[in-house]
Amino acid sequence: MKFLKIIAFSAMFAMSSMAFAAPISGTIGFSGDNSIVTGTDYSDATELTFTDVIVGAGATGDFVGLTLGTAATFSNLVIDPFAPQGLWAVGGFSFDIDTLSVDFQNADTMSLSGLGTISGAGFDTTAGRWTLSANELTFSAFTVASAVPAPGLLALVGLGLVGVAASRRLKKA
Repeated sequence: MKFLKIIAFSAMFAMSSMAFAAPISGTIGFSGDNSIVTGTDYSDATELTFTDVIVGAGATGDFVGLTLGTAATFSNLVIDPFAPQGLWAVGGFSFDIDTLSVDFQNADTMSLSGLGTISGAGFDTTAGRWTLSANELTFSAFTVASAVPAPGLLALVGLGLVGVAASRRLKKA
């Protein structure tokens, strides 16, 4: 019986001290200026730089706490040759681009999109989708379903197995 109390207490202590992070969800938009670093216009631009970038209207989900007009830090976006790169940081969140697709490009405008990862303190790193259309950058985070069972469920299954083992032990005695 003493053995069961020790196991039960240990399991409750372990479950109470577990900390769980959650994926980031929501959307965030930015507004500001961009200029072409290399190229004569958008039709042959291979790198963009961003200035005066702020959080725009319509932040949702975990981004709601970011106030409209909050300054964001943007890195230059190298389009060609593309390599994964960090793009922006604001309010404890940061976004790294993993893929880039040129969806449309002419002398006056360009449309880019891709996938990446967003990070934030207290959150799991989360897959995200981003788009860039000339002077407007928008970012949307989404949650990717995980096949890993929740730790709480695993703890309950473990406790059940401990209970079965303890009952067999008591029957033998």
